This record gives sequence, C-alpha cells and structure tokens, in this order.
Amino acid sequence: MTECQAVQRAGVPGNVASRRRKKRERTVVLTYLSGTWPGIYHFSDGRLKESSARRCPRSRPKKPAKKNAKKPVKKNPP
Repeated sequence: MTECQAVQRAGVPGNVASRRRKKRERTVVLTYLSGTWPGIYHFSDGRLKESSARRCPRSRPKKPAKKNAKKPVKKNPP
C-alpha cells in the first residue's frame, strides 16, 4: 500500500511526520486518532512497512422499541 492509498482509505490524518534517513530514504508516519481505520502507519520510500491500524466497527442505529399490540377484549355473551 502506498501513502496515497492509505489516505484514500482512511481519510485525512491527524498528524504527519516526514524525514530523510541514510541513503536518501524517505520515511513518513501517518497517525489517525479517529475514523474507520485509526492507528499509526509507517512508510518507507512510499510503501507501507508497518501498521497498528484496526478497523472500528461502525455503530449501528438502534432499532426502535417494539410497541406491544393490545389484545382484543373478549366480550362475554349475555
């Protein structure tokens, strides 16, 4: 996965850290604190090397409570 693919999947990151290492190797760390895929993504030369991301379950809307239907009242014969 590339950096662009991660951003397309998870959205705008909360923090971005970028630097150059030896041999002109570029490293980027994208941090997501919220969203569907929160976690920390480590990239080296544009490729994902390590990820601590976990998929968060989407909250399901609560179902409305069922209303108890009133039972018909039986009339006693006269």
